[in-house]
Amino acid sequence: KKMSEDWSLLLCFFPSNWVELAAETDVLKKLRKDK
Repeated sequence: KKMSEDWSLLLCFFPSNWVELAAETDVLKKLRKDK
């Protein structure tokens, strides 16, 4: 099975603002790395 197929399936379960949530968590990870 292709990774892209699993990913598109997962996206169906994400909230509509998952892009914003992903961006926020990514920012938090970067902030933790800087410390």
